[in-house]
Formats: sequence, structure tokens, C-alpha cells
Amino acid sequence: MKNGGFVALAYSMLGSVEDAEEVVQEARLRLHVRSQPPDDEAAFLYRVVSNLCVDRLRVAKRQRAAYVGPWLPEPWEDEQLDTTELDQDLSMGFLFLLECLSPPQRIAFVLREAFDFSFDEIGDLLAISPATARQRVSRARKRLATQTLSGRPRMARREVLEMLVTKVRTGDVEGLIAMLDDEVVAYTDGGGVASAALVPIEGVQRLTAVLMHLSQAVFADRATRISIEECCASPAVVVRQGRDIHSVTFVELDVHDRGVRVFVVRNPDKLLSLAR
Repeated sequence: MKNGGFVALAYSMLGSVEDAEEVVQEARLRLHVRSQPPDDEAAFLYRVVSNLCVDRLRVAKRQRAAYVGPWLPEPWEDEQLDTTELDQDLSMGFLFLLECLSPPQRIAFVLREAFDFSFDEIGDLLAISPATARQRVSRARKRLATQTLSGRPRMARREVLEMLVTKVRTGDVEGLIAMLDDEVVAYTDGGGVASAALVPIEGVQRLTAVLMHLSQAVFADRATRISIEECCASPAVVVRQGRDIHSVTFVELDVHDRGVRVFVVRNPDKLLSLAR
């Protein structure tokens, strides 16, 4: 049984660092108030964290149904989560795909794919049989089969992002179109607070037009600073205006390094931890 990564597990379920920390704090409190210590402290914490996350995610899914526009996970910086034991980066694209899974499928899939737990261990943690654990993971894989990520190295993703920023900054429309897949889809999360598209932006022509239009307003502000930073275990475009973060953008690539999904987080509530 692994000995850490509890916050990373909770975050992979909830998409919020604050919520993840609250869950782990509650799990440790339950450990502290036990009359007798468990035989395996790590197993106890994984079990409690897993169950708390499933309960919270069921409530969160109902709340997200009323969310204004696309819902995206809260970006995190590498030092906020201990991901040393993970077999899967908690990238924005990976977490976004997990949203299509039911809470029981998601926790089983994350324990298997990200933490490399055996089906026997997953069954023990979730109080289900190993066969049921295997079935949940199998169903999750089938749901995700048509939406796999490219797994491109960070350096390749950083280079592509740098080129994308340059083409947007210089107004190179044709060059930008060449770097995006024809069926690229962009999801922008403003949470009803910051300006953002309320529905996904589909297609290279439409997305290019939107990017060029928005760039005029962003670059017109002399306080604007743009940098490529490590965020969510992946390079991301961070736009700052003064002390505030305007947006954080992630791009998922296909095997030819063309952008197939774009994620833009603009909800200021989700950028507070990065701003600090």
C-alpha cells in the first residue's frame, strides 16, 4: 500500500485543491479520534479519502449541472500536490475526461491508472469485490477509449505553446490554423463571473477568429504579461494583468503536435491560489 498522495487523490476526484485539502484533513481527523489505531494507517486514509470524495463528487455533479458555461478543474502548481507516486499526470486534459465517469467508476479508475493499485487493493479500499473493481475500471476505460490523450512530452508541449502565443501575438492567422486540428474544441470557464464562451468553441476557423479577436483586447493593455509556466503537471499559458491573473490556458496535442483541445480557465475564484 502506498504511503502518500492523499491530496493528489482527492484533487483528481474533485478538481479543487481547497476541497481536496479539506477532505484529507477530515480523513486525518477521523484517524486521530479513533479509539485504536488501524492496522494499516495508509490503507485507512486511502479508504476514508476515497469514500469522502465519492460522496462529495455526487453532490458536486448536481451543482455543476447548474454551472454557468463549461466547468473546468482548478489549476494547480506543482508544489501544491505530491504527485511523486502517481503513474499518471493530473493534467487538465486528463481531469476533464474523467468528468464523464460516474463517481464510483472515477475513483476505481484513478486508483488503478494514477496510483497503480491492484484490483484486490481497490476492492478492499472501496468495500467491493475485486471483480467489481475490475468491471468499474473496464467500463471507465471503454468510456474514455475514444478520447485518449497524446501523452506528448512536456518539452514538445512547451514549444508548441510558445509558437501558438507568437502566432496569436503577431496576427499570423494562417500559421495558427496550421497548428490546430480542423475539429479542435476549446472550453472556456468563466463561471459566470469573467467573460467566457458559454458553450464549447468548435472548429479551427471559429476558434482562430475568437483567439484573434480576444488577443486585440488583451495585448492592448500595457499591463499584460504572458508567460509559459508549469501548471497541472503541464506547460500552460499564463496571462497576467498587473497583479491579477487574467487566464490560464492549456492545449492538448495529437501525435502530430496539432492542438485538439484547448482549455481556458478564467473564473477568478479558481485562479486565487496561483495569484498568491
